Amino acid sequence: MTIEERLEQAKAIYQNACEKGFQDEEYSLEHYLMLVITELSKSVDAYRRKKSCDLLVEKTRDSNESKSRLEVYKDFPADFYKPIFDLYIKDTWEDKLADVCIQLIELAMFIKEQTQLKDETFLEHLRQEIAISPKDIKKYSFTELSLICSEKILMILKNKKIKHLLPSFIMEVAHNIIIIFSKSFPNLDLEWHIKEKMKYNKIKERLVD
Repeated sequence: MTIEERLEQAKAIYQNACEKGFQDEEYSLEHYLMLVITELSKSVDAYRRKKSCDLLVEKTRDSNESKSRLEVYKDFPADFYKPIFDLYIKDTWEDKLADVCIQLIELAMFIKEQTQLKDETFLEHLRQEIAISPKDIKKYSFTELSLICSEKILMILKNKKIKHLLPSFIMEVAHNIIIIFSKSFPNLDLEWHIKEKMKYNKIKERLVD
């Protein structure tokens, strides 16, 4: 995904968050980052409970071949159907990782709007940030990788006073999380999970006032 495409994706994520009422109240940066850390913790918990899209489902009468939750979901003819998503994808560790990235991207766009940062300036800052990709990740456990990502998330606080650079730095953290887990889990298509969760979030009801 190009950085221009990432920006368009980020705009869609932020617009939906506004429409659903998630930006009706303003909270501190620390508040938002704690919510991100919470989602990351949920992903660790789901991983430990072996709640994964790769789990095989029981054979059906129509097929003698066992398929993973993800394969069954992708075989469904509709582009998106919430009950099937709820059954096979929602709250798996892959899904919660997507939540982590979506919340970081939403936060980046929220600060971008706050600081009235123009798209061109934001993209230029982002090019400089993502030019430095994370080093090759050794074979850490899922929990250890999550700790590494937690440290990256908390580094955002060290940059909180540099408002005009903060949005691109947060986007870079989200980018690093995608790269880190994708390198460590070759079967994981985190970009796909982000897109599917965006579809899910689009049809959620608005927060009650």
